[in-house]
Amino acid sequence: MSHVKQPPTTLDLKFTETTKGTPAAFSDGQIYRLMSESNSSRTWRCTKKNCKARFTTSLVTSGFLHGMTNHTHDVRVNTATSQKHQMRQ
Repeated sequence: MSHVKQPPTTLDLKFTETTKGTPAAFSDGQIYRLMSESNSSRTWRCTKKNCKARFTTSLVTSGFLHGMTNHTHDVRVNTATSQKHQMRQ
């Protein structure tokens, strides 16, 4: 029996922009920046240096497609910054 927590298949995502106008997303207290974009999807990465957390959203269905959401840092690190982004909206 495995006790490894699997990444969720859906995320509660909110989208905003940074103060410089760059697209940003946040979920569960973590901030993500737009990493790449195609005609049908966007890939987002965690803003914490060296963190491997990534996910992809669909531009067609406006929803979460897939991704690795496990962070390689203490997840409480970005909570204050995430709250600032939420207050801006």
